Amino acid sequence: MVKFGRHLQFYLESDELQQSDGANEDPYIVPYTDIRECIGHSQQHFVAEWTSSLDQASEDYNKRLKLLWKRIFDDLVNASSSMACRRQQQQMPFSSQNQIDTLDDSTKFEKEYRGLPNDRAVQIYVTTIDERQSRELFAYIKKLHSTAAMNGEALRKLVKKFDKGASARGDDLLTATLFPELYSACFMAYQSLEIYIDIMRDSLVVSEDEEEEEDILDDDEDNQYNFQQRFQKEVVVVRRRADELSWLHNTISTISCLPFNLLS
Repeated sequence: MVKFGRHLQFYLESDELQQSDGANEDPYIVPYTDIRECIGHSQQHFVAEWTSSLDQASEDYNKRLKLLWKRIFDDLVNASSSMACRRQQQQMPFSSQNQIDTLDDSTKFEKEYRGLPNDRAVQIYVTTIDERQSRELFAYIKKLHSTAAMNGEALRKLVKKFDKGASARGDDLLTATLFPELYSACFMAYQSLEIYIDIMRDSLVVSEDEEEEEDILDDDEDNQYNFQQRFQKEVVVVRRRADELSWLHNTISTISCLPFNLLS
């Protein structure tokens, strides 16, 4: 099995991480090896370095998440404006009726995007914006997801390694102290991004290269945790399919039945 430190180094050197994502700098990655070297030397130094990495990972994730939503709504607004301009040009010479139609388009846009839920925003994006931009957004979300997952796993494993020999070294056990800080960090909500990834995957033809993901877990306990994550993801997908079938059933039930003689 590949050790976590070597897997992390491979991730740092991967082409995906080197691609620009609009943040003008590489995403923050927990310096796993450097913090691990603190184990056995100074508990105080280890806690300080671990906490600093947690704060930086949280700040970086929050910044990139804001960029994600800004990108989505900026692109939707720009696309709507472009469509309105093209329609106006096609309706030349300009008349009062054209002006009314343009105002109707603007009103329709405002109603459609007012109070738009996050998952619906992603769904509208992938069906409205061109494929190139949609694929770029898909890659951005997957990168944000994998970076957050990697940082969370690095910080978790560091505490696990520290506690493994803590009693023999005369150090304190840190799990009960540091894990509440880790699991309440904003980037640990990265699993919510999987809903958006699923929505975009359903609309895009995704290659095997885009779907390939490295397994960062290397022991039985972690494999069980990974299985639970995959199970939760499948539950979300099944619920979405059930909602779609329910919507279809309700739509069909509202259609008036035609007399048989009209069908013959």
